[in-house]
Amino acid sequence: MNILRGNNLNVDFQNPVKFNNKQKEEFLNFLKTLFYVELQNIKTFRTSRMGDKLFSKEWSSKELAYIFKIDESNEEVTKKLGRTWMSVVMRRGILIPMILQYASKKKVDIYKVNIEKLIEDFLKESKEIKLMNKLKRQEEKLIEKNEKQELVLLEGEIPKIERMVEQRIVGFTEESVKLKKERLKELKNKYKDKI
Repeated sequence: MNILRGNNLNVDFQNPVKFNNKQKEEFLNFLKTLFYVELQNIKTFRTSRMGDKLFSKEWSSKELAYIFKIDESNEEVTKKLGRTWMSVVMRRGILIPMILQYASKKKVDIYKVNIEKLIEDFLKESKEIKLMNKLKRQEEKLIEKNEKQELVLLEGEIPKIERMVEQRIVGFTEESVKLKKERLKELKNKYKDKI
């Protein structure tokens, strides 16, 4: 059996390994003494190997919970997670204050809570907030587009309506012209830097 070691200390097997349940359990217990082990149940054998991909892999909530182990140094966490030292330092520096702030906001005692569950809740809420912000930006862009179209239409429509009022065509009054001019002024002020 050949164990491959990647540049980020990830380990992989050169070929699929077959174990019975007892052998598998013993082997996993041995690996857990050396590394942080995360099992992935797969239905088909993956053909891509370590080093095939240059981008970083997603952090699981278990890994993120593991970086909260303040009794372990960055080097120990790096070794157990198979991550680079820099990624562990950066993740700790970013995530820990965010989680502490989130726990404080939720009035959760950080010492008495399941950290992994707290992180999952934080990540879920963060994704929902990002989605809501994205939808809000899309709505604002749509409103802006519609209002700019309305502005262009009003610029062409007002002179025509003024002529109809002068000719006393039924359905057009000076009041309707005044309202349209006010709306045009409002839109011009709103988008004066964007037109």
